[in-house]
Amino acid sequence: MSFRILMLSVLALAAPRLSTHAQQYAAAPGVDRESYDESYRKYERDDNALSPRPEPKYVSHGDYRQPISLVILDSTRALIATKLTGEIYELNLLDHSLRVVFAAPGRQFQRLITLGEGRLAVTDTARDEVIVLRFDDASDRWSESAVAKVAGRPNALSYEPQKSELWVSSVWGQRLHRFAVDENTETGLQPIDVIDLPMCGGPVLCLPKFDAVLVSDAFGSHFAVVRQSDGKVINHDRLYEHNLGDLASIDDGDSVLLTHQLLIDLVPAVQGQITWGNFISNNLRRIKTERLINASGDYVYVDSQIVSLGRVGNGAGDPTSVATNRLGIHATTIGGTNQVAMGSISGGPLRFVDTGLHPVDCEFTPDAKSLVVVNQFSDSVTLIEMETLQATHIALGDIRPPTTIERGEQLFHDSSLSHDGWMSCQSCHVGGHSNGLLTDNFTDHSYQSPKRVLSLLGQAGTAPYSWAGTVKTLEDQIRFSIKSTMASDDSVFENEVEQIAQYVRSLQRPPSLLAARSGDEGNVHLDDRVKRGADFFRSSGCVDCHREPHFTSDGVYDVGLHDESSMREFNPPSLEAVSQRQNALFHDASARSLRDVVYRMGHQMPAEATDQQRDDLIQYLMSL
Repeated sequence: MSFRILMLSVLALAAPRLSTHAQQYAAAPGVDRESYDESYRKYERDDNALSPRPEPKYVSHGDYRQPISLVILDSTRALIATKLTGEIYELNLLDHSLRVVFAAPGRQFQRLITLGEGRLAVTDTARDEVIVLRFDDASDRWSESAVAKVAGRPNALSYEPQKSELWVSSVWGQRLHRFAVDENTETGLQPIDVIDLPMCGGPVLCLPKFDAVLVSDAFGSHFAVVRQSDGKVINHDRLYEHNLGDLASIDDGDSVLLTHQLLIDLVPAVQGQITWGNFISNNLRRIKTERLINASGDYVYVDSQIVSLGRVGNGAGDPTSVATNRLGIHATTIGGTNQVAMGSISGGPLRFVDTGLHPVDCEFTPDAKSLVVVNQFSDSVTLIEMETLQATHIALGDIRPPTTIERGEQLFHDSSLSHDGWMSCQSCHVGGHSNGLLTDNFTDHSYQSPKRVLSLLGQAGTAPYSWAGTVKTLEDQIRFSIKSTMASDDSVFENEVEQIAQYVRSLQRPPSLLAARSGDEGNVHLDDRVKRGADFFRSSGCVDCHREPHFTSDGVYDVGLHDESSMREFNPPSLEAVSQRQNALFHDASARSLRDVVYRMGHQMPAEATDQQRDDLIQYLMSL
């Protein structure tokens, strides 16, 4: 057995190393013993005591807000930002009353954080901006005080209070932006620098103890560490895991806690393997900060710990966020199964509490007595009392019935479509894109020949589907995926297939990396290199397989590649926005960049092609 296979097996099946009560207490320094004992006993109680989860009550005059992010201001107030309506709600944690304290129609919020007392920052994906808000005592509301452009869809935020610096990742810009937050000027946000990343920008975590900022991949397995003092990328590597949903600093900054999924490309997608979490698993991992900064490969995992969230009967598909409290308890929202899992960071039993639909964020109150959970698809908040684990479900307001596309989005993120809830469509197609990994399913009519997960963004008009080019419609692919790859325990309902298909058809293609970084996603200035590259693309025969307008075709071609089952003819994937997935190219992800494709592998390159022509071709592909 190779070391890689052994390592993946250990990662997939590992249980927390510290499991006894005494070991757990020993691993939680600084925690009062009596408080810890009582905290631990809470997770021994019977699941039947939990509050039932109410289904949304739809009304025609309601709204659909999609709450997406949460901050807790103090022991009495929490703020919730919405994705679709550009609102911020204030929840009174004592009487559960709600009020809108900021509204900006047309904006679409993604991440909300505090910048100290009386200030907030929020990313707006509709206008590609980060906004600073101030609290106005006179109006008892929040108001906009500063705005800055973050091209390429701003995503996550992290604030370093000692230097008053705000770090913002951008997804399609593949960048990390740094701003100085100046509370004494009207401008409020001063750009410091922009750091190019080797992947799409995802969650961000400032690590001031190490003069570092950690940023993870928005879709796949990559991470980068940036030195805070000079903005230099000092480490870039890949984890085995993907879908790195959240990052949290623990152990006084010496460890990082992250939610993730682990997809094993060497294990086939059959029910027997899915049952035990061998095909895909859902976990919480603790990694030493210094390892993320200084190590690479398997050495990143030295002294790490893993908490397996899934179990037989409840795979806990798609963990989305994590929070910790002063008692050493973690809470992890499970987006795919509509639950939150709670337990000791050091291991031991987990307790699951039902939430609303698709929980995406959570925070403990300062006294650690309550947990607040935001539920994206039911427009609600779940307030959990830690003493009794009783849950109170609070609606943000009247909610209208979802449209066909919105219902498809809900199903796309629903792990109940899979065997024991281990995965959803989102698990492999993170954000509708690709996790960049290989999966061994039967779409190509064989096992033991894993292939790269394809992006779904902008693919509505690129039939046929699959690497073999044998799937004629999206409906056919979705139906097969639910029944075969996801090994659904239930019948496949045609109305649900159609709803998911309509959602996938609504997914827009990303901008090219050049367009995203220019801030003009609808137009890319065609400089001489791009024009020359386009001419070479046509004259060298690339258009035979990658035809406009979608830069693909409906046939299969032998281009000198083959898989483990001797398959040699592949349907060419679309080259639209190929710059947004250049960490994993070809059916086996054997190329890690467009330069890899053109230079190292010489994919369909004329023997006489010059370096100038190859460079021009790369620039043209980066513009698509």
